[in-house]
Amino acid sequence: MPGEVPEHIWAEHEGRYRFAAPYAAGRTILDVACGSGYGAQLLAESGASRVAGVDASSEALALAADRFPHARLIYVRADAGRLPFAEASFDCATCFETIEHLTDGRGFLAELARVLVPGAILLLSTPNRRIASPWWPLRGRPANPYHCYEYTRAELQQAILPWFETLEVWGQRFVSAPWHWLPVYAAVRLTSRLMKSECAFRVYDLASGPAVAPRASARSEPRYFMLVCRRFT
Repeated sequence: MPGEVPEHIWAEHEGRYRFAAPYAAGRTILDVACGSGYGAQLLAESGASRVAGVDASSEALALAADRFPHARLIYVRADAGRLPFAEASFDCATCFETIEHLTDGRGFLAELARVLVPGAILLLSTPNRRIASPWWPLRGRPANPYHCYEYTRAELQQAILPWFETLEVWGQRFVSAPWHWLPVYAAVRLTSRLMKSECAFRVYDLASGPAVAPRASARSEPRYFMLVCRRFT
């Protein structure tokens, strides 16, 4: 909830939905693990024809219905691995920071594919294991005790292959606000906006703070991956 978590945590989460917003117009959207509903509402406000926010938590859904309602938005309690929708019910799905919490990630992806029409868009984010769990080679498990499995970029793209093709790979990393206004970064921000050049993004790949930048342009590993995928036809 805004105001109830550290600012950078809120910014990271909201930033993913703002990234997804341009895909919303005219689409029927499934928002898996919608939580308190702020993102599902943002998608509805961005022009989606219908949004279904799904979460396993009754408490979160009650709060969502109270704080983030919309005429084109419904909230449904369900398990991510057993979605209560018919085949080909949606033409877009968002799934942010969810797959790493599931013991059967491939089964979840198959279930997503089932409820999406051929050619539908999937926006999927998850932590980058190399950053989130640097001691993975020694421990063999995520640093976060609530995560079942974390992915490298290659593993994530391989996992989706039976059902989805990757259209774009993006990275997300938080940069605290004070750094934005140092003269060198301010100059780079202006340059990137005026030139929209790859060079500018290589110098400073997150000029807007908790935003996303093309993974191919980043100088180092992002903390999160954001995949834009398309359901095979």
